[in-house]
Amino acid sequence: MFAKKLYPIKFSPIQQPKIWGGELLHTLLKKESKKENIGESWEISDVDNFHSVIQNGEFKGLTLHQLIHQEKEKMLGDELYQRYGDDFPLLIKFLDARVPLSVQVHPDDYWANKLENGWGKTELWYILHAEQDAAIYLGWKKDMSASEIVEAIKNEDILDHLQRFIPNKGDVFFVPARTVHSIGKGVVLAEIQQTSDITYRLFDFNRKEKGEPRTLHLEKGLKVMNYNFIPNLKKSYQKIENQLISVVNEKFFNIEILDLKGEISLTTQGKFKVFICVAGEAEFNVDGEITRLKCGETLLIPAGMRNYAISSDAAELLSVSV
Repeated sequence: MFAKKLYPIKFSPIQQPKIWGGELLHTLLKKESKKENIGESWEISDVDNFHSVIQNGEFKGLTLHQLIHQEKEKMLGDELYQRYGDDFPLLIKFLDARVPLSVQVHPDDYWANKLENGWGKTELWYILHAEQDAAIYLGWKKDMSASEIVEAIKNEDILDHLQRFIPNKGDVFFVPARTVHSIGKGVVLAEIQQTSDITYRLFDFNRKEKGEPRTLHLEKGLKVMNYNFIPNLKKSYQKIENQLISVVNEKFFNIEILDLKGEISLTTQGKFKVFICVAGEAEFNVDGEITRLKCGETLLIPAGMRNYAISSDAAELLSVSV
């Protein structure tokens, strides 16, 4: 029996209704859904109970987790498979904040393991759309104490203590685990993060869900959060046509931006890559076989695929690796 040939893999999005979600993932990114208030579209996920299902090619119908278990190093690469085994290390999603998200914090690996027996959540945001009055709240303006934070929550002015950014299309924000943050209304973004769904809500604007106040997690949040000012959370970069430009190179992921007008030839170098199309559309060519990627779609390049080419009249892609 012949082994199946690896190819660029697409997945069926997993759509998550949220109290703060809206309609822009449908209208802007053409995500089909019969549900209302879709806050997140999980493009590639290996979170328990939310395993992405392959939608193209010979592996269609398998989950990402099943395919990694089947192909092992050919999917992740030797080094990463030794580190993560059958688990895919990243969660890729799009997010639509119709109204503000809660003021929240995510644990790092240490605290996630200690409190939840899970992985931490360091993440990155790429802004796809921002309304005129949109805002990002990320990291303290100055070093804070636990008592100051509790008082700010009590007084409902915690946002005044966070760094406030006016987001524009193409902006990139790095969100280390333990950094307190909130995404304001009118923002659509692509999010790259560790495979984790652990969130501790600190303040939720007194919202109710099904008639009851949403659960807060202040005790855990105070345990895991960073109390210090963190500079440079908004990342600057300069696009160069037809070149992969590094924006963030951190422990859990490396993010590059590709402004593509023409064709570029690449190799996996023995590690998987994820491409997220954030503008235009592109074609991936593997030995003459074409896979198309439109704005709002995501593609996984297995480590064992080796050489491939990408072409476009005009596209912008995020390249994600570990």
